[in-house]
Amino acid sequence: MPDKYIFIVRHGETKLNKQVVFRGQLDVELNETGLSQARLAGVRFKDIRIDKIYSSPLKRAYQTAKAIAKHHNLEIEINESMNDMNLGIWQGLPKKEVAEKYPEQWDKWVNHPTDLDIPNGETLINVSERAFRELTRIVKEEPFENIVIVTHRIICKLLILSLLGSNLKGFWKIHQDTCCINLFRYNDETGWSIVKLNDTTHLDNGKIILKEDF
Repeated sequence: MPDKYIFIVRHGETKLNKQVVFRGQLDVELNETGLSQARLAGVRFKDIRIDKIYSSPLKRAYQTAKAIAKHHNLEIEINESMNDMNLGIWQGLPKKEVAEKYPEQWDKWVNHPTDLDIPNGETLINVSERAFRELTRIVKEEPFENIVIVTHRIICKLLILSLLGSNLKGFWKIHQDTCCINLFRYNDETGWSIVKLNDTTHLDNGKIILKEDF
């Protein structure tokens, strides 16, 4: 079986990213900056052979995937397992308000994220399991060699940790900028290997981006 290359892409910026508001499964669209980022990501992928594109069902991911797909005459397949984490009662709230209103939950999120169980939401462990299970299915059962998956910050982090075989407690050790590209190689005999992480050279004229991971 030939090597498979999996590009895991975070969607572009939205107004809620800009406002430092928790999004979760709120279906917010890309803002002007995000649309520009998605366009640049599309150009980055233009000369790379892509066999399949999957997207989270949320608009911000789909818009980013669409900007990539336009260069390859490919249909985008919506993948529910790559949806963002359901953040329950946090969704739509600014980070500062969550920290003030739910101090015990916030402390867990910052210091022990795997222990956090947000009311009406999901846990990191559950989200990691659903996303990695689907990624494993894709590489083992689907015939495609070069695959793009457009998803969300939390999903990117959790998949990276899973592919590294790392404990999810390392969640905050992974940084993911908006519209970044991660690339992994998969082989049936050797498993997963890292090619690129948090690549944003297609953005801001290739400058290193120094901003909060949110």
